[in-house]
Amino acid sequence: FTTLTASGDVNFDSGTLFVDASENRVGMGISTPDFSLHLQQGASSAYTEVAFNHPSSSSGLGAKVYLSGTNTPASRGVVLDAEKLSGNAHDFHIYTSSSGATPTKALTIANNNDISFYEDTGTTAKLTWDASAESLNFADNSKAIFGAGSDLQIYHTGSNSIIDDLGTGNLLIRSD
Repeated sequence: FTTLTASGDVNFDSGTLFVDASENRVGMGISTPDFSLHLQQGASSAYTEVAFNHPSSSSGLGAKVYLSGTNTPASRGVVLDAEKLSGNAHDFHIYTSSSGATPTKALTIANNNDISFYEDTGTTAKLTWDASAESLNFADNSKAIFGAGSDLQIYHTGSNSIIDDLGTGNLLIRSD
């Protein structure tokens, strides 16, 4: 057949694919889906896996998942992106957007496990966890801020290192 038309629930291969017409839900591996799309692994000892693969072996391509709280395709909300690099390496990116704007990069987990947080335009990493050096690196003018009222700020301007004690208490440096 080329077209299947059905009314009511449709069950393929005992729950391999199940369409719950009354609830507008689709189950894969389950015949009682609880969500719009519900995936469940058949064996309890196996992971439930979903694969999004790009057929190209070219760098710069990968797979993306768009998550949105609206039904407007242009309002992509959050984008999860697995970017293929050379060889079999991949970086994972999270993009966010507001008010239907083009999503901007918020976070990258690199294939070497470095984690970078980006500024509001998504172009420059301002804070990076360097996994191999086990160090947290702040870009120039990015502040480490402590206290509910931003009482203590530590940062580097590119020329000077600054410790600002903006609170009402004292700045104490202790030693044994």
